[in-house]
Amino acid sequence: NHVLTHNGPGPDNTGRPRYDVTKSQLEYLKEAGFNWTQIAAIFGVSRSTIMDRVRQFGLGVRNLYRNTLENENQIKEVIGEIHQQFPYGGCRFVYAMLRSQNMFIALRHV
Repeated sequence: NHVLTHNGPGPDNTGRPRYDVTKSQLEYLKEAGFNWTQIAAIFGVSRSTIMDRVRQFGLGVRNLYRNTLENENQIKEVIGEIHQQFPYGGCRFVYAMLRSQNMFIALRHV
């Protein structure tokens, strides 16, 4: 269940209430294709709140690139399969195909 919960004020009963946005909620929405700004709107919080959680959970872009395709041989294999299906697909096409399959690598590696 992806429901936003509201924890109430901070430990000293001052300031704005803290919103619990879980790692699984962020991962679910990101995998569904939403960007961080759209996710913030869904939860009714600021983008900076979402970015704080992204950093807290290690979900930033650098981690996506680092964790998606583990080694160069795997990258070459996936790109080779795309080229077999679409022999005239250019660099940006291959990049878009990878992203559509939730595979995040830097464009320069395509």
